[in-house]
Formats: sequence, C-alpha cells, structure tokens
Amino acid sequence: MIRSVLLLGALSTSLWAVPEHPLEKERREHLMERALKGDVFTMITLGDRFQVEGELELAHKWYREAADRKAPLALWKLVGMARRLPFEEGALKLDPLFDELILLGEVRAHLQKGLLYVNPRSPLHDFALGANQLRLASGLGSSEAQLHLGKLYLGEWGHKADYLQAIDYLTRASRKGQGEAFRHLGMIYRYGLGCDIDLEQAWTYYGEGGRLKDGESLYTVALALYHGDDIQKDVPRSHRYFLEAAELKHPLADKMLKTLDFGDDLLAP
Repeated sequence: MIRSVLLLGALSTSLWAVPEHPLEKERREHLMERALKGDVFTMITLGDRFQVEGELELAHKWYREAADRKAPLALWKLVGMARRLPFEEGALKLDPLFDELILLGEVRAHLQKGLLYVNPRSPLHDFALGANQLRLASGLGSSEAQLHLGKLYLGEWGHKADYLQAIDYLTRASRKGQGEAFRHLGMIYRYGLGCDIDLEQAWTYYGEGGRLKDGESLYTVALALYHGDDIQKDVPRSHRYFLEAAELKHPLADKMLKTLDFGDDLLAP
C-alpha cells in the first residue's frame, strides 16, 4: 500500500504537469484508480503509456507491480526494457527476470536465458549452463532452441564442434519448419561435416530452406548456380534465386544482381 501511495505521488507531478484534455485526464484518473485497486491489466496499460511518454522509471514501477502479482506479460515488458540498456548492464538485469519467468512456466525464458549464457560477450558467459537451458527449452518443444543447439554444436560462438549432435538438433528443428535449420543441414551435407558428402541431399535441404523464406539458403543456391559450384551451372535460374533473396533483404543479393553478368536471355520470372 505504501508503495502504491508513493507511485500515486510520483504520478501527480508527471501526469498533470502539462494541461490535459478533460476526457484524457478523466481516463488517466480512472486507470489510476483501477491500478491502485490491484488490477494487473491496468498496471500493464499504465506501464505501456508511461514507456511511450518516456517516463521509464514510472513504466518500470508499474510493470514491476504487475510482475509481483505473477503476470508473465509484465515480466516480458521488463525484459524488453532491459534489452534497451547497454548490453552488459542489460544482461545482469535480464538473468533474474528469466528466472522469474521460468518459475511461471514460460518456455521462451529457458531459450532466452540459454542464449544469454552462450553469448561470449555476456558477463554471464557459461557454455555449459547456456546449453543446459537450451536443452530444457528443446525438451519442452522449442524448435528455436533446437536450431540454436544445432548451431552451437556446429561451432558457433566458439563452442567445440560436435557434428552428430548438430545434425540431431537441426533435424528436429527442420521437422518443425525452421528454414535456417535446413540451410545448416545443407551445409553439413555439402561439405561432409560429420557425414559423407551428399550433394543431392544438400541441395534438397537448401531448396527447402529457400521455400521457407530463408534468404541465406536462396543466396547460397543462387551463387552456386551462377558459378556451377557443386551443382550444374544455370545462370537464368541463379538470377531468379538472387531476386528471391533480394526480396527477403539479403544484404548481398541486390549487389550481385547489379554486378554479375546474367546475359540477355533470362527466363521470365
């Protein structure tokens, strides 16, 4: 109750420092009344309004009030605020928020905590703890966690490569429609990472990644078709793949469309 009174005092200087339209003032007062009575949704609404207005301290206080009443949405709002801080400062604030969310059964919190720990830039960097959180999220059905575990075991973030583990997790993620997982599987079979080289399987995986709108898959196929690298050269088809990758904002596709020579007999899109 004391905290609520203090919040009300802080609000009086912020909300009404500038003359308001009577209807807007009435609405704010109504929101305040409901929030002070313990309405969680209204607390989050007030937090949103204060954040839009740049009153970040008040936004944080109202989100915290709602979070203390076990509202996952309020905790995710606090996560969003922490992500806007400088990385190292934000990471230290994110960790306990993820713990609160995990206690409320939020699978995404395991995923996000895992990514926080496997990131070498993080002040909390710990591969073992991070991978464990990702595995927990994977076990709870998170295809995104499976994708990141696959990338981890491919050697991303400086982790020791384990290609069999990578194939396992990427295959699981691909079955749930993760386009990027197909791209990494394509690379594995193209270069024989932990398996025999299988170009037919590789290009099937890249093609499926492209079908699922993974721009890097499309770009990889386009470049290979243009140069005839591990696949039969087909310049007109490469042009189409570059176009699709460019539409997905791939950073190099548009440049290639402007600089490569595709000849005068391109197939119609």
